[in-house]
Amino acid sequence: MSEAQDQQPKSTKLYTPTFRVQLNKPFQPVDAIEVATNAGIGGLLVSSVFAAGYNSLNKSQAPAFHRIRLSGVLVGAVTVSAAAYSFIEALSGNLRQKNDGVNAFYGGLVSGSIIGSVSKNVAKTVGCGFAFGCIMGLVSWGGQSVTGLGKDSPYDSIDKSEPVPKLFGEKQGVWDAAYRRPMSQTIEMLGEDSIALKK
Repeated sequence: MSEAQDQQPKSTKLYTPTFRVQLNKPFQPVDAIEVATNAGIGGLLVSSVFAAGYNSLNKSQAPAFHRIRLSGVLVGAVTVSAAAYSFIEALSGNLRQKNDGVNAFYGGLVSGSIIGSVSKNVAKTVGCGFAFGCIMGLVSWGGQSVTGLGKDSPYDSIDKSEPVPKLFGEKQGVWDAAYRRPMSQTIEMLGEDSIALKK
């Protein structure tokens, strides 16, 4: 009898890592004018460098004034767009007293509309506004990261004081964790009277 007890199968419980996410941080008011000024200066510097590079690589025989006028439109649109995004995002957050993706959506909507207005076409202005708004809102809602989780991400808060096997449980292969489940676990999850298990 003792040999039978020793040979009982181990538990098939699947372990998944748990993150302690703190997305709802307490609201801190932001000085919208200061944020917009800093973003405008950054946009001015970046767009000036981009316009200078574009003009140096342009081989057309257009007069210098024409090039400066075209560069001025680019520099002005990017500068105002960056400042407007930061200002509207901060203003929306201050008025709503929340830090979420809706603020970034409003900022992207205004910023994209400014970029689209350079084309002097209403459809492009509205389309750019909604496209920028949706992209910025989704990025902000998804953790404010385009490239992945960094050190400052709210998702990078696993308790690292415990050893890894204790945190995550037994090590499993990708196939076991993602695709295969024992039939007993499936029945336990769905119930014996489930429609999915009837023939």
